[in-house]
Amino acid sequence: MVCETPSGKHQAGDPEARESRPGWIPNLFNTQLPMKCDEFKAYFRALRSPSSRDKPKFILLAGYRSGSTLLAALLNCHPAIFCDGEIFLKFCKQHPYSRLRRPFAKLLSPHLYIKGCVDFGQSNTWYGFDLKISQLETVHFEPLHGLLHEQLADLHRNNWRIIYLRRDNLYRQAVSNLLARSRNHWRTNEPTTLSRVYMEPRDLLNELIWFEKQAVLERNALQHLPHLTVLYERDLRQAGNHQAAADKAFSYLGLESFPVQTSLHRTTADSLADNIQNHDEIVRSIGQTKYAHYLEP
Repeated sequence: MVCETPSGKHQAGDPEARESRPGWIPNLFNTQLPMKCDEFKAYFRALRSPSSRDKPKFILLAGYRSGSTLLAALLNCHPAIFCDGEIFLKFCKQHPYSRLRRPFAKLLSPHLYIKGCVDFGQSNTWYGFDLKISQLETVHFEPLHGLLHEQLADLHRNNWRIIYLRRDNLYRQAVSNLLARSRNHWRTNEPTTLSRVYMEPRDLLNELIWFEKQAVLERNALQHLPHLTVLYERDLRQAGNHQAAADKAFSYLGLESFPVQTSLHRTTADSLADNIQNHDEIVRSIGQTKYAHYLEP
């Protein structure tokens, strides 16, 4: 999901103009009404369910292209964990009739929706979900601005633990996002050779700026809140580190070690020159910015 990033907006023409085309009303309601029905079903489950305060639960706070799908897959190897996906994703996806879609993206109560997503079937099973800061902002009616910390603090007060997954190298994170969007290929379960992609230096710079802002928002939102940090480069990039990373998370949740494995494979090569057609041009361009230190020799 990358619609919030700058170079991912309006990439298929002007969506506002498309709203005048015949058939937009049934298309809009066919896609958006089922989504809103799911929202209210979640509210109904939340209101019928017992208090979730004693239910073991955690948030996987992560940016886009940070390895959250991989970490969730590793955590789900444990029989006492169910790590859900991005529960707000469907409300944030770019829709061709964007102006009319915006009200559908807002939730009456994001916190009640979260409660409705929790699996209460087994009280001893940890429930977690993948949370993106930008998605949390999208589903609220009012701009959160400096209130992101309070949103996480409120979840913490309700006994949600926080696992924070981040990347050190924002340049590789931004490249990964542009590659995935250009190829329309986000993850793979088997080794594969993917096509090299041409990138506009300006698009990559905008992407870097956006990811930097998201990282700042994440750090500010977590300020003074207890959490476990998982670093992609140290803990997830190499398969040989996966068990240690999972064990660290299991220990944080008070669980015993459990063997982990995944069929997921990386979609970005170690050498970005193998992924980017105009790699030399990109390196020259980024080398003239404050992000030059992210470039690898």
